[in-house]
Amino acid sequence: MSSMSSSHDNQKRPPPLPDRFFDYYTAAPRIGDDPALHSGRSRQVGHHEGQWPVHVYVEWIVRDDDLMAELDNVVPPGCLSLVVSPLGAELPLHLSLSAPLVLASDHARDAFVDAVTAAVANAGAPASFTVTFSHAEWVTNSDRSRLFFTLRANQNPQLHTLLAACNQVCADSDLPTLPDAFHVSLAWKLPYKEPHEQADEFDRSAIDRLLPELAFQVDTVKLKVGKKVVRIALVPTL
Repeated sequence: MSSMSSSHDNQKRPPPLPDRFFDYYTAAPRIGDDPALHSGRSRQVGHHEGQWPVHVYVEWIVRDDDLMAELDNVVPPGCLSLVVSPLGAELPLHLSLSAPLVLASDHARDAFVDAVTAAVANAGAPASFTVTFSHAEWVTNSDRSRLFFTLRANQNPQLHTLLAACNQVCADSDLPTLPDAFHVSLAWKLPYKEPHEQADEFDRSAIDRLLPELAFQVDTVKLKVGKKVVRIALVPTL
């Protein structure tokens, strides 16, 4: 469980960071692929000169201090929180619309950005919609090198529409597509059990009490290319 101070403390928190702040400070400085440099995790997308790691997602920035503290408090012991940093600073959460991908050239990067931008604009999703959650669960990444403590999103036709558009771009580019199972990761740890064996390692009653308060608005899709973030605003459906 994180050591983040409760928002009920007498100390006054600084004002929240603007959401665009996280577009410019999206990653720690590059320090190599050695797992020892990354809390034991192995990078799914290694650093190679001339290649571009990319990821499509929607972002959730928890603005309510009390809610952020409660989310951090349900992070199971032994996990690294994705809700707040080790210094107690807020962190942006995300819901993926693509797998972590690698593009082999500047040309491929530019073509992918253009294709995703056009696909999102033409997908027919409304200009804004709400994401809510049904339950918490453990999920492994594709190479089973990490376990993630996640919130599973409720069925949402708007998310399905956006995912279908992004998956089509990936399929057209011979890139991996993403399964239709939306979630937001709250924390991670190195695996030592299968996901179904982790069932009792978080406080289900605390999560159930919190679920009605957990929701966020989506009006922008983000496309991270290297360290740059491209914002794609959703347009009203005609």
